[in-house]
Amino acid sequence: GGLSAIPAGFIVKPRVFGFDPDFQNPRSFQSAITVEQKVGKNLVFTGGYVHNSTYNLQRRIDRNLFPPTLQASGFPIFSATRPNSNIAQLEINESTAHSSYDALTLSLRRRFAQRFQFEANYTFADNRDDDSNERNFSRQPTLNPFNLKAEAGPSKQDVRHNLNLSGLVDLGYGFTLSGIVVTRSGFPYTGVIEDGTDTNNDLNDANERAVVNGVVSGRNAFRQPKFFNLDIRLLKGFRLSETMRLDLSAEVQRDT
Repeated sequence: GGLSAIPAGFIVKPRVFGFDPDFQNPRSFQSAITVEQKVGKNLVFTGGYVHNSTYNLQRRIDRNLFPPTLQASGFPIFSATRPNSNIAQLEINESTAHSSYDALTLSLRRRFAQRFQFEANYTFADNRDDDSNERNFSRQPTLNPFNLKAEAGPSKQDVRHNLNLSGLVDLGYGFTLSGIVVTRSGFPYTGVIEDGTDTNNDLNDANERAVVNGVVSGRNAFRQPKFFNLDIRLLKGFRLSETMRLDLSAEVQRDT
């Protein structure tokens, strides 16, 4: 006998990719102001403000979906049928995402004098966007393509507080002690259900947001632990000749 017909359940509908006809390259607008002031004989204070807005960032959206039914938590459930029943996802790359960055920067530098120098830098920043996915071309983290305003929140690169300290002391007799402290607040992340699930019925397991206390969690609504690194180094220098020098060092490092 000949080949039997393929059961309908085994026919996989194609996944179609495309670009919005109005797709544009990103545009960025930046402004900055800096003030520098000498404080006393050896100190220099610098303060600054930076603002950046970027438009037309790339995002990818499935445009072959009917508007979802919203659960009480705000979690969307999509229909199993699609506007174009001949295909599955219609994944369109659009240039509709936006980001903004505002930062206050402060620094204090002490030049080397009396065998001692140090520098301190602090940044208080607010980095927000409505899609942080432009560097991952194959993911669709948008919860509901029919409500893109709900995606507004901290960028995945948002670091609210960032502090760097460094210093050096000449102890004499060829000994030098130096140290560096780097600490920052944690990066944000989105609470999601385990990968591989499709509880909202859109054939996409990258946007399965967790429901916390009866409400669907927002994008990047949670924070990783803060980061702290301390590096201390003791250096002993030996002058072997006018053109040769030997340095021995001992280092202690701590990360949390």
